[in-house]
Amino acid sequence: MDEPRPAIALALGGAGTYGEAIDVAVRIGNPSTVPLVLLAVRAAAADGVAFVDRTLPSELPAELAGEVAQLEGTLFVEDIGPQARLPMPPRWEWRGEERLVCVPVLAPGDQFELRGRLRLSPEVGECVRATVRYAPLAQQARLLRLVEHVLEPLPAPPPGSFGWAPALRLRARLQRQLGLAPGGQAAEPVALRLSGGAEPGAGAALLPLGGAPLPVLYRHALTAAELAALPAAERSAEAPLQIVPPPVPLAEARRRAGIAHGPAVHLPAIGAWVLQGRDGSALVSAELTERLPGRLAALGERLLEGSSAELTLFEMAPAADPDGLVQHLRAAGLQARSEPMKGEQWRGVVEVRAPELLRLVRALAERGLEVQGLEVRQRQP
Repeated sequence: MDEPRPAIALALGGAGTYGEAIDVAVRIGNPSTVPLVLLAVRAAAADGVAFVDRTLPSELPAELAGEVAQLEGTLFVEDIGPQARLPMPPRWEWRGEERLVCVPVLAPGDQFELRGRLRLSPEVGECVRATVRYAPLAQQARLLRLVEHVLEPLPAPPPGSFGWAPALRLRARLQRQLGLAPGGQAAEPVALRLSGGAEPGAGAALLPLGGAPLPVLYRHALTAAELAALPAAERSAEAPLQIVPPPVPLAEARRRAGIAHGPAVHLPAIGAWVLQGRDGSALVSAELTERLPGRLAALGERLLEGSSAELTLFEMAPAADPDGLVQHLRAAGLQARSEPMKGEQWRGVVEVRAPELLRLVRALAERGLEVQGLEVRQRQP
């Protein structure tokens, strides 16, 4: 009899060039006749940076009595009142001493999918690899099955009450039963929603539900000791990347710029490399090779994350534009502005897009300035 193990497939969202991000789906199926407990899924390229990295089981304290387990947790949030600081992160407090682990179970014939985004670069190599850690589950295993659960908001504290306050309460009951729960995807997390008909209370007043750190529940659970006793195994699969070569290969860009080592960022919006060396940077495209002052790699990386990037021109200035830098950049066609700060001080910023990068660096150089990371500073001699 073949060993029970998952089938793994990687679905890539088409081809891309360096600097672009592609969607990657890790699809896990169970072609065997034995249920599989999914423990972890990791997917990465040759650079070792994971774009999917999930430990799936969720361990929570619980009360276990015979064939029944009870979960009860309360989410506390801090209301700091007039204090000039950020509140502490919300925290859950649970009843019970038993270590209960909610686990995703992939039933025979079922599928489970996780998605991530991979940023293409020379370091990612030519393929991606996904590894699934799992444990076969005996057909006669007596799992704890989720029978009912409720997530309810708690009443808001009296006005003027500051400090920690209970905001949400989660209750769940699990029953020891034979086999898997019928119907549905047992590997998918249970959707937690506020119970209907109740006033939001502190849960909405102090913390929106969408921002609450909700625990992860699945339809089945085991005690920590039962899970540790399962024979865990791993299986991997690979898929080739479809990389469209950039207009200028990296080696050619480095040769033309005279920068053999250092960070390299390809900006597909302008088809150019941003290279950074020890004594400055360079912008290299099919039509252009220009050495530039400053350290531009961090700005290049930020431009890959969004359509624009924001640089700090100055902070805590006594006037909105003390040296006329904001007006100078505006005259160059750039989106510069001043923002008021506390204490009648000002902060200057400029928002730049990839096609404006060269214009920004040249305009700053006219004032003896350069980009250093995500800030503008005096040019180094």
